[in-house]
Order: sequence, then structure tokens, then C-alpha cells
Amino acid sequence: MCLTTITQRIEKPSKKATKAWKWFRKNSEGKLELPYFYFIHPIPIIEGKWTKAIEQKLYSATGEEYTSGFHCYTNKEQAENYHRNDSTAVLIEVKVKEITTYGTQYLINICDVLVAKQILIPKSIK
Repeated sequence: MCLTTITQRIEKPSKKATKAWKWFRKNSEGKLELPYFYFIHPIPIIEGKWTKAIEQKLYSATGEEYTSGFHCYTNKEQAENYHRNDSTAVLIEVKVKEITTYGTQYLINICDVLVAKQILIPKSIK
């Protein structure tokens, strides 16, 4: 899942935690997995612990280069509509820090997203 457009780049990402929303998938055992990029480059989901993203060069749909990270939604309502027809998808409120890029993603609708170097998944996921 790559950005459709890039609207802002952050030169000096902040270590301050920010609220965002992230879609996960439940596997056949009912465990959460990160979708898309992380199917190819799996990293463990550890609840209650800051997790660092794999960083590599990616390109938006408009051809702009950016560094990979955790793509999270800045607007809950937009996020809720993004995977509304996917029964394996679970939307979770997360904390992120070191946001490097803001932009949009398009699948069913256009959503405002951010790309962060770190993510914190709450300890009590329902």
C-alpha cells in the first residue's frame, strides 16, 4: 500500500506520540498481522511496545520518492470506510511518532494518511 500523493514532508520528525488509526488483518489463528508491505517483510506485532518500521525507498502513485514506514490514517471516519468490505480487517487506534510524510491513499475512497517510523499498538486489543 503506497501513497497516492505526498502533501507534506517532515524534515525533523518529532518524537512526540500522535494518535492515528491503522488497519490490521486477522489470520486464520485470530492473530493480528500488518497488511501489504509487511506480508513480504514480516515484523512481529508486540502490543504495548514501540515497533520500528523497515525503511526503504518507495514511490507514490505520482512517482514521488519517499521512505517507507507505517501508513496510518489521520481521520477515523475515512479509515472506517477504507476496508469496509474486508471481513478480516480490524481498525485499531494506535500511537505513532517520527512522522516523516503526510499524503493520501486511494482504494475505495481517498484518505488522509501519515507515514511514521514508529508505532505503538495498545496492550488490550479487542
